[in-house]
Amino acid sequence: MFGAPGESIPDRLLENFDSTYNSAWGYESIDYSGGNYAGYGLMLQNMGTPNVPYDFYGYVLDTSVGPAPCDPVASYVGPLTQVDGSAEMLYFLEIGAKKTATVYTRYLAF
Repeated sequence: MFGAPGESIPDRLLENFDSTYNSAWGYESIDYSGGNYAGYGLMLQNMGTPNVPYDFYGYVLDTSVGPAPCDPVASYVGPLTQVDGSAEMLYFLEIGAKKTATVYTRYLAF
């Protein structure tokens, strides 16, 4: 997810991930010893309320390639430490015929 240019994959396995109902994030701790990117993170966060019946959750995944399209929570394992993982916001929307839905998700660096 983060990692300095030129770092090999094993050098980058020091990321941490967690999620809540409203967000999911990954970060490298301030004591990260690889590269020059210690102490930074990226969060996906739901903003507002969808305009259709809904439910949503933040998930962290034990894979660096993102969610499986047919089973987006297959790699969910809860909080992750020192791994090369990923994060997602998953929305369950009830969209009727000839209707549209809008969700707002922000990316937040921290």
